[in-house]
Amino acid sequence: KVVPVSINISRMHAHDTAFTQRLIQLAGEYNVPTSLVVLELTESSFLTNTDGMFTSMLELKKHGFMLSMDDFGTGYSTMTMLKNHPVDEVKIDKGFIDDIKNENVQIILEHMIDMLKALKKKIIVEGVELPSQQDFLLDHDCRYAQGFLYHKPMPVPAFEALLDGE
Repeated sequence: KVVPVSINISRMHAHDTAFTQRLIQLAGEYNVPTSLVVLELTESSFLTNTDGMFTSMLELKKHGFMLSMDDFGTGYSTMTMLKNHPVDEVKIDKGFIDDIKNENVQIILEHMIDMLKALKKKIIVEGVELPSQQDFLLDHDCRYAQGFLYHKPMPVPAFEALLDGE
């Protein structure tokens, strides 16, 4: 079964044109549908050499890769980065859902979700561990989350068994 896979990309690799070309080459060599490969860049990756990063990101998008901004909401220039970079999805940092009982956090998270929806970004909330956190997200029409509520990290054979319905 073919499923999307996310790959964390380091700041160093995000600015490396040789790395970008190697990803493109490998996808072609192994006939990997690039639309199923999500390249995750932490929000802090967007803070240095933005021109080089922007060029690499556009090249990857041109070849069909999906781009994700990880740890959204933790940096100083979040809105500028979101405005200037062609990301497909945004992963909201788990610090928000961890403190969901705080009314201020609820307001911030609700408005982040609304803003990202208006920008037509796929939204994933990290760190969902409790049904009450899931309920908050569902109440705000946020349909994607990751966290221990769903599954803990697992070795490849266990993941393959999960996909096969075992």
